Amino acid sequence: LILNNDTEVPKNAVDSMLAGIRNNPEYGILSPLLRYGDGTPQLNYGSDPGIFSEFFTKYFSKFYFSLLTRFAPGKMERDVHWISGACFIISARLFRELGGFDEKFFLYYEDADLGKRVREKGLKNHISSAVRVTHFLGKSAGPVFSSLLPRIKWGHMYYYKKHNSLFSLKALKTYLLLRFRFNRLAAKAARNGQGVEILDKTIRAIREFK
Repeated sequence: LILNNDTEVPKNAVDSMLAGIRNNPEYGILSPLLRYGDGTPQLNYGSDPGIFSEFFTKYFSKFYFSLLTRFAPGKMERDVHWISGACFIISARLFRELGGFDEKFFLYYEDADLGKRVREKGLKNHISSAVRVTHFLGKSAGPVFSSLLPRIKWGHMYYYKKHNSLFSLKALKTYLLLRFRFNRLAAKAARNGQGVEILDKTIRAIREFK
């Protein structure tokens, strides 16, 4: 069981997930539906990261998900590309076969990487509507998130290097450099010294990534 420390798991939820994965050998990973603290549905899956899929995820996925939850709740149970590491279950045998999480990822993208490797073995990543877990999103990240930005973006690029084309990696690096250079200008104009320092480290990490 992979579980964030900012979650609230109802009684019998783990037993239901365990039964679900045992009764469906085609499932590599099984996850419950996640809810925010106020009870509204939380998006906890996505498409394989890539230039176009990340654009869709950034600007349209939450809108699509809100329509799905409101008008087609029966379609909440589905097979997906990858599942958030906030809460899911995977057999210990399969997890060992895959080598677990790739420890080169410091924060984020390790769940997308694992989900892709599960599918490469011919198995499915499944969202079960029979189980619901509350995830108090962001509570485990704490106030140091921004200082981790260089390492997070390193993992972002590492995912592209591992799974996507060289062109996609170069396109991502170009986009990130433009984005963070603009953000640095804004931070400097606002006299945010700490922000400038973090962005300088992030830009350096992007430029030096091979």
